[in-house]
Amino acid sequence: MRLFAVPLALFLFFACAVRPVAVDQAETGASAPMFARRVVLLARGEVSSPGAPEFAGNLANAELALRRLDGLRVMPGGVFSFNEVVGPRTVSRGFVVGLSGSGGTYYRDVGGGVCQAATALHRAVTAAHLKVLERHLHPGDVPYAPGRDDAAVAWDVNWDYRFQNTLPFPVILKTRATGRNLTVEILADDLPSGDYRAAFFIGSAVYVAGNGLKEAGGVPFTENGRVYVAARDFARTLDASEPEVLSRVRAIYRNNTAFVPVRDAAVAFGRSVFWDNRSRAVLVL
Repeated sequence: MRLFAVPLALFLFFACAVRPVAVDQAETGASAPMFARRVVLLARGEVSSPGAPEFAGNLANAELALRRLDGLRVMPGGVFSFNEVVGPRTVSRGFVVGLSGSGGTYYRDVGGGVCQAATALHRAVTAAHLKVLERHLHPGDVPYAPGRDDAAVAWDVNWDYRFQNTLPFPVILKTRATGRNLTVEILADDLPSGDYRAAFFIGSAVYVAGNGLKEAGGVPFTENGRVYVAARDFARTLDASEPEVLSRVRAIYRNNTAFVPVRDAAVAFGRSVFWDNRSRAVLVL
């Protein structure tokens, strides 16, 4: 199934606000913009459950697993375990008899079908650039993952699906089942709201800009109290070219990637830069 990030326009606003400080210097008392908080929908993973009548129990089990994932928050650095959250697949816990197996060979099994929920989660996790710590493949093909991007889970043999939140902010899992379509969405929690072009995170391989989560061309870092971002990433946020950025701002190079001090680059293009301490983000307005 196709993975994709979604526009930043799809978000929820929180009432609480934060007062950011300038990136390269201590706050001087000058007024700074006030940012409310929001949740940004970063990525989505989907699975289309088989429609044959014999797989009806599989759909019911996958829906139950999704309900147990819904609303779960994973903090920065935190590790998620599918088996820990979903728990044993037993009749007493609401699971029904489904079909387990792959490659056209199936057997009746209480909880059969929960792998569909794990697969939808895996697709969302990879789209959000989170770190997969444990994943197993079915021995053979499964109808809902012809591209072999499935995630097989089993309680009795301790096949788990685990990932780590490598982003510098909490993420929330949001799940739903509509007909045979199973969906897992990953939300970025507690990001600053407001009219800014990009949010860069120190030490993170992703940033937020324009239409969602972007993979950084270079990981932002600090040197001598200054924040550096990849010139190509800064250029993308302003619909400019990397050579145009490099013609205005002196760069330093790491691993053949040009990095520019974000404050100098912003000033060169008539932009402002602020630091949001809660999300550890450099905001380019």
